[in-house]
Amino acid sequence: MLFRASSKFLSYSHALLALPLFVSVALAQPEHNFQNLLFEPSVLNEQTPLAESDELPATALVDEPTNPHITDTAISIDEFFASQKQAPVDQLETINSDIANYKKVILDLEQKGGAYEAGLSEELLALASLYQKNDEYAEAQKVLNRAAHIARVNNGLFDAAQVPLLKKVIENYVELGDIVGADRQQEALFYMQQRLYSDSDIELLPALKYYAEWNIFAATTNITPAATESESSEDEIVDTVSFQFQRLVNAKNLYDAMMQILIMNPGFDDSHLAQVENQLLVISHIFATRYTPYASSLDIPSFSGFSSLPSSGGGFMGNVELGYRNGIDILENRINRILEQPTPDPRKLAAAKVELAEWLLVFDRRMTAVELLEETYNDMTTAAVPEEKLSRLLHPALPQEIPEFRSHRYTRPYLGIPDDVMLQYKGYVDVEFEVNRFGGPSSIMVLGTSPDTDEEIVDRLVNHIRYSQIRPRVQNGKVPNADLYRLRYHYTY
Repeated sequence: MLFRASSKFLSYSHALLALPLFVSVALAQPEHNFQNLLFEPSVLNEQTPLAESDELPATALVDEPTNPHITDTAISIDEFFASQKQAPVDQLETINSDIANYKKVILDLEQKGGAYEAGLSEELLALASLYQKNDEYAEAQKVLNRAAHIARVNNGLFDAAQVPLLKKVIENYVELGDIVGADRQQEALFYMQQRLYSDSDIELLPALKYYAEWNIFAATTNITPAATESESSEDEIVDTVSFQFQRLVNAKNLYDAMMQILIMNPGFDDSHLAQVENQLLVISHIFATRYTPYASSLDIPSFSGFSSLPSSGGGFMGNVELGYRNGIDILENRINRILEQPTPDPRKLAAAKVELAEWLLVFDRRMTAVELLEETYNDMTTAAVPEEKLSRLLHPALPQEIPEFRSHRYTRPYLGIPDDVMLQYKGYVDVEFEVNRFGGPSSIMVLGTSPDTDEEIVDRLVNHIRYSQIRPRVQNGKVPNADLYRLRYHYTY
């Protein structure tokens, strides 16, 4: 399936992504810090005691206004991250044994077929994977380099069978902290795939998607070119801002190319277009909020990989207005596609209008956004959409931070924790606050906490709420001037 999510990609940190992408290099952290602090809200009601409790609940992410339940299968957040990175001791012993066995197999192949025996690449790739599991990335790189060389000797420069090998090389460079080396390998991988398929071939879609996701990751990761020291970078000094900015330009052009292929092939349903549009919204938001001064003073070249694509020119995303306008065009096109259907789905249409309203709010078109939310409510009511579904979209029980495509701090997407992982909470903070008709929180009051809750946790939660933007709810067809929330934020770290 062309758009299957890759397990190697996480949400985009990622400054804004709903995409991590590649696994970041682990950094040493001081003891008892709140780097992995997570808040998960549930609704406080009359049945929820505000008194302190010694018994703390655990649950996956709550969508409904119900309190979390206790479960024996919950794990600590430290256990979750350890399970993602570290192998058990007995597994490490097995890995070491497997490494020794693969070395013997490789030696036998060399003795029988020589240094360029075709079967060596596969065995070397397996050996490199074992080194990676052992966190021996330098050794893995040596093995991968040799495997790639043997593959080129036997199969030529342009061979689809080399794709898994090159992806493994790229992952290894990332683990080594060599973002420039990984980027060069990504460019080589994409160039090879371009030689295998034409620019308009649907078979190129997975390569476009993979390379576009890489470019967003490279533009937003905390692994900077300045920190690169490996041999692949040849001691080249790379300006971080220009490197990351150009990666965003690349990503924009790659997703544009995907859009063109999808439009020319009507066999793809609207969900595929929506996925690409969402990534273009992410890019538009980053350009508008992070690179405005830089973009206005830089001549942005078109992505060299597609000679058929028009140059974006120096004016692309040169200021907030252009970034805003690009998002408006994407979201209005989405609405128009739904309206062009023989029987437009009122719920899909409402969801698309809410997305447009969120974009308007983010860029301070506040009254237009409020009017659109109220119009959407009235349209859903006219279309006889059930009250439950109407409320889920326009009057959700829990606050919806916007923009929704962003991975917000202190959340599961930001930390890369799946919704179905049951976590043990360390405590809770009960708060009350109001949200004005434009999504701004105010009047934040701490109602109580669990025993031994650190003051810094309370401060972080209050500050996070204060500086969040929350989609206004619609009540009886109108967005109120003040909307009250009373919530219990369970936390762990």
